[in-house]
Amino acid sequence: MRYNRKNAVALVGVLWVVLLDAVIITTTAQSSRLDMRMVAHTAEKIRGKWASRAGLELAIAVLNEDEREYDSLDDRWYEHEGDFNEVEVGDCRVDVRVIDASSRLNINAASYDQLEQLDYITPTIIDSVLDWIDKDDTQRNDGAEQGYYADLEPSYVIRNGDFRTIREMLLVKEIKNEYLFGEQGGWAKLLTCFSKDKNKTSDDSQRININNANQQELAEKLNIDKSYAKWIAEKKPQGGYKSIADLIDKNTPDKPEKKDAKSDEARQIDMQTFKDIADKITVTDDQWIKGRLNVNTASREALRIFFEDDTDLADNIVDARHQRAVPMISVADVMDISGMSIDKFKKYAEMLTTRSDIYLVSSKAKTVGLGLKFRTEAVIDRSGNEPRIISMYYGMEN
Repeated sequence: MRYNRKNAVALVGVLWVVLLDAVIITTTAQSSRLDMRMVAHTAEKIRGKWASRAGLELAIAVLNEDEREYDSLDDRWYEHEGDFNEVEVGDCRVDVRVIDASSRLNINAASYDQLEQLDYITPTIIDSVLDWIDKDDTQRNDGAEQGYYADLEPSYVIRNGDFRTIREMLLVKEIKNEYLFGEQGGWAKLLTCFSKDKNKTSDDSQRININNANQQELAEKLNIDKSYAKWIAEKKPQGGYKSIADLIDKNTPDKPEKKDAKSDEARQIDMQTFKDIADKITVTDDQWIKGRLNVNTASREALRIFFEDDTDLADNIVDARHQRAVPMISVADVMDISGMSIDKFKKYAEMLTTRSDIYLVSSKAKTVGLGLKFRTEAVIDRSGNEPRIISMYYGMEN
């Protein structure tokens, strides 16, 4: 059988074309599948990012709806399963956690004795923390000022002011990462630098500064007898009241004493009247008071540290929160707790609160398809008419 050479060449050419087409098609298909996977991955990243942001917005909405008379762990923002756990947002599942910043010890307002209660802490670290915060260049006995940090490699400038974040503490002499972020959360779960208390009453009214108000203003605005108002005004020390607790002492009567209707003499305030007006009075005109601890939301460990290792008082406060019909509304309510003596109340009253305005929100999202994880964290200030974001962080997680 004879073959036509031209036909054979043509056949080979056709086969080569078919082969090239097959290669092109295969390559194109592989490229298309890769492009599709890339598109799917990008789309899932977008969904995850905005799902975690949606969790943040959900938390903000819940905080905005919350009553402001007091803040406690009974409020809806605290680990409410229906609102915050395994929430489905598109093709993602979102978990949200809200933390009251005032449930933690404010590093910018903590005393030496309070800091001393932290695990792993040393006199060098405590003094160095206090040197970092203060505005002078005088070094404490075991501390560190600018000269120490200037000799480091690389060198950096000491803040000489409030910490802006807890992570900033890693810049302080001898503080290690494991102290702040250890397996059990470290100091970071107990400390904050954001908490501040709006200096107003439970109904958001202006408090009366007992250092500035005259007798008539005290009587009218606090709705107390003129004899009490006169006593408050006359008792004011040379430098003014330093705490609302300066109005009471161990000799303060429990209930109002009988008054002579014809007498204009000043009458010592009683404990019942003090508790009635405690939330209405202040010793400063400052709009905000930094670092107050919320006795309704602080953990047992945070309370122990705040009260300088008074474990019994910390336990009693936590137990009382479970037993009370309603949370504490005024700081004077802590006087009813076993172990809270007059002296202790006078020492800590100005650094306690029952309400909170600054919250830490963490929103974690996981996509259903590829299992990508995303996290949005924010600091929320809800002191105004509408909550606002003070700071925010977004990122992917492994």
